[in-house]
Amino acid sequence: MKLRLHLLAFAAIATGAPALAQDTTDSLERALADLNSGLVVPQGTNTVRADRSTSLGISGEARIRNTWINPSGAASDQKNVDARLHLNFDFDVNEGASAHVQLNAHENWGNPGIGPNVATGEGAPIPGGGNLNAGSINEAYFSANDLFGDGGTFTAGRKRYTIGAGRILASDDWNQLPASYSGVWYAHPAEGWNVNVFMITDFFNAAGVNGPFFGTGDTDLWGGHFTWETGELPGVGVLSFTPYVLRLTTQGVATGTTMWYGAMVSGEVDIVSFDGELVFVDSDRNRAPSTSDFNAWAVDVDVDLGEWASDLPGNVSPVLELGVAQADANGVAVTPAYHNVAGIYDVQRRAGAPGVWGGAADTWQAGIMLEPMETWETRFQYIHFDDSTGTGALDASEVDVSVTKQLNSGVSMWLGWAWVDFNQRSSDAYIIYANISLPF
Repeated sequence: MKLRLHLLAFAAIATGAPALAQDTTDSLERALADLNSGLVVPQGTNTVRADRSTSLGISGEARIRNTWINPSGAASDQKNVDARLHLNFDFDVNEGASAHVQLNAHENWGNPGIGPNVATGEGAPIPGGGNLNAGSINEAYFSANDLFGDGGTFTAGRKRYTIGAGRILASDDWNQLPASYSGVWYAHPAEGWNVNVFMITDFFNAAGVNGPFFGTGDTDLWGGHFTWETGELPGVGVLSFTPYVLRLTTQGVATGTTMWYGAMVSGEVDIVSFDGELVFVDSDRNRAPSTSDFNAWAVDVDVDLGEWASDLPGNVSPVLELGVAQADANGVAVTPAYHNVAGIYDVQRRAGAPGVWGGAADTWQAGIMLEPMETWETRFQYIHFDDSTGTGALDASEVDVSVTKQLNSGVSMWLGWAWVDFNQRSSDAYIIYANISLPF
């Protein structure tokens, strides 16, 4: 109310003192007309008003999980509980603009020194053990279609984001607080080429330490990618290519830049679906080529054995899953997805090198996914790790079993068991995760 009165007074005075003395009524009417037309001051530029939206959608997910783990010789922990809530608000402001806000609250109690929090490094301990984040904003951004009249979509704010298969940059939903990034994004369909360019920036916390990117300083990641699809190729089908370029720069610190030149390819031939990714990394952070230039690749293949298993009792729908990943060094990944990318135990994350391109070990894996009955899914996997450092400290084999079940009332359950045999350790590691969640 004070703002409007001050604006009225300013608008009236701006008409001139003589005019005000001659005809105060006319001046006030003109001021009111200017104010209501929005010409005097833009309204709503610094406020959020839900009544400006045409619709509001509210959704989210609540989950809770417990961990039993024997980390290669340590005493097992029987209570390490994580609870998390995501609450999403989606506003359709008009036909061309929308806004999204995600609230995140999470808590860990029991023993925070064992279990997923060791791998994610999340949260500060609270008295008695555990950690607590009663509520924070994980995402807050708006999107506008055709903002510049060219048919593209402009997005600005803070959001979760994944490039390619998530081996370089991703938001891992396994974490209590999945990574999100502040920046601007621009996407354009471009006659089916789906061009995307973006700039995301690192952030500083209260202690002045840099965020999810490594190092300190004003760090930005610039990037772009597009998608190109072939026509129907004899014996190959349709192939989809997604080349990308990334550039990481740190201002004010003598650490230089890092460039990623990569591409993904995916396709499906009869009962076989596949995807592969190849990337070259050029970094001048270290001047020696042996520690500056890296390459990495990964291939995943799924074979649908449903027709072969049609004579088996029930509808098991088996799918054979094969995967290989290799990286020269640990300079390939930034903040990649890691959980269950190479095993439930997350060997590489616990070794300080997240994801299959963390550089600690090359991996190959084979598994079978079954649907023994409706609403049930079971997966058996074998993963082998070859230490790429030459020390053999991370040479290991892992066996995983996981079960997913859709329970009544829309609740989803996931159980995971892993056994890891480390070649250079006297004892093995075991882990069990019990996870239930409810999307709403």
